[in-house]
Amino acid sequence: PPNDEGLFIVTDHQTLKRIPTWLALGEIGLTAWFLCALLLILIYSPIWLLVSIRKARRRPEEIWMTVWPFVAAMAVTAVAMIFHFVGEDIIERLGQITPWSMTLFAMTLLFAVASIASALSVWRVRGRYVRRIALAYGVVVAPALLIAMVYFTYWGMIGLRSWA
Repeated sequence: PPNDEGLFIVTDHQTLKRIPTWLALGEIGLTAWFLCALLLILIYSPIWLLVSIRKARRRPEEIWMTVWPFVAAMAVTAVAMIFHFVGEDIIERLGQITPWSMTLFAMTLLFAVASIASALSVWRVRGRYVRRIALAYGVVVAPALLIAMVYFTYWGMIGLRSWA
């Protein structure tokens, strides 16, 4: 029978909990939004930054709306690369203070800071002239980064001290 926390299903290797359909679909939708925003950042930001370096830009607000999401995306990519390259030695490399674990810790903090800075840079451009495409980019990307940051913070992944 279900207890106060709901109905759990125990199988050989895992324990499952029944959740409402809307919650599962919401998490899937938010994950898809984050992954699409991450892909958009990795495509749009480098191109825009290269063009802005080549030409003298008169809109510094757009530069920050592009730089901060790119920093956040690079931090997420670095975390994925750390787990990829750690390989079989995950306990040895992440279970104590090593360059691997310190980089993981720093990249999760950098992701949080860059996500907040990205949202602030979009919020600060209200009433200033920025191109519509840049504003639309910021409005799509910044909330996705903030939602992911809140989700990762809830699960204890921001400031992850794997050696502790």
